Amino acid sequence: MDSDGHQLALLLALKSYQRRGRFPKPDEYPEMAVDFVRRAVELPEGTKPLWAIGRTAERQRTEVRRRVAATYDQAGARRFAEASIRKEATAKNRPADLINVALEKVVEAGAISRSGG
Repeated sequence: MDSDGHQLALLLALKSYQRRGRFPKPDEYPEMAVDFVRRAVELPEGTKPLWAIGRTAERQRTEVRRRVAATYDQAGARRFAEASIRKEATAKNRPADLINVALEKVVEAGAISRSGG
């Protein structure tokens, strides 16, 4: 990493992906979480995350997924979400409920397929 800010951003992305199964947008990280991670790795007070863009951001996301042994399979996730929606549609009829169930199941399936990290 070139700077403390880049290191902080990458660590936040890693922890978020491990806990939530996704990469939040930069403005979705609570300041309390940023401060906690910054202090945990002993970065200087006031260090702010410097988010990568373009190909660098793509490489970082790939590295995070590799680190947590997750696969990036959009087609598989769509198939899994569709199957979850079809199964739950017999009990739930609100589209928002079905979408939430599908997202939850996709995240769970991703967590199950990881080998740890």
